[in-house]
Amino acid sequence: MNPAIGAWGTGGNGGSAGQPGLELALDGGFTGSDGCNRLFGSWTAGPDHVVTFSPVGSTRMACPGVDTWLSRMASAHVDGDALHVSDESGVAIGTLQRRAADAQGLPATED
Repeated sequence: MNPAIGAWGTGGNGGSAGQPGLELALDGGFTGSDGCNRLFGSWTAGPDHVVTFSPVGSTRMACPGVDTWLSRMASAHVDGDALHVSDESGVAIGTLQRRAADAQGLPATED
């Protein structure tokens, strides 16, 4: 099973409002939030636990004071329980920690 599958970050589906988060599904789709706007699209797995996101769709709400860095994601690298996210230029823009979800792509559970 691909280690990228599952829930990442504290926001997104079933997560905390105002925080970024993603859920990468087994079927190659993803949903989530940049802390303000919903994110959706598809992902593909590459060698060395690299994930490429394409295309990334988003709602366009204005959220003053919320850092929407995750909306600029283009790729990511899985390193254990950390998803290191990069933009289109390959520059690291942030890291999401694995949420209480398993690597089978099951929904996150609340602790």
